[in-house]
Amino acid sequence: MLQQDFYISQKKVQKNIILCSFLFLSFLGGLWYVSGSFFTQDDYEPALVLILLPCLVIIFSKLLKEIRFLSNTSPFITVLNEGVVFYEDHFDQIGLVKWKDIEHCDDFSINNFFHEHYLMVYVKNPEYYSSRIKDKKQLSQYFRASKNNQNALLWVETKRLDLDVIEIKKIFFQMIEANKKN
Repeated sequence: MLQQDFYISQKKVQKNIILCSFLFLSFLGGLWYVSGSFFTQDDYEPALVLILLPCLVIIFSKLLKEIRFLSNTSPFITVLNEGVVFYEDHFDQIGLVKWKDIEHCDDFSINNFFHEHYLMVYVKNPEYYSSRIKDKKQLSQYFRASKNNQNALLWVETKRLDLDVIEIKKIFFQMIEANKKN
């Protein structure tokens, strides 16, 4: 029986925390300088303050997200003979997705400031699996997030995971092909 768990890479997350902390402190120092020691002096640059404040908020939210990932010790993906299970906020209630229902998987990159990379899983009948989400608020959040992720049933950001995207896609394709024959 196949059971393979994929976890968060602690090293990658620690590296991201160090980078975000450095950026946050650098931008905070820049804000201190352009705001005249946090508005205690008469001369400050309001345009630069308005640019630095949103940057600080974005970097701080990214830092909090990385810290949250560092505290997670459970697997993010479990590959079984029967199917695959993704463990994250949106997928708690979806549970096991059978290999025979999976059409394909793909990796997708968003070239924004954070260079996010996702593994997407598409199924033949996504309504069957999304109907397992009973909480209306969580269901609407799931549909919104799914739309933002190319209408995939399951997705996970791979940059933090302790896996090789090519290897996991290879496993997925092998399991999909093996279950098409059955």
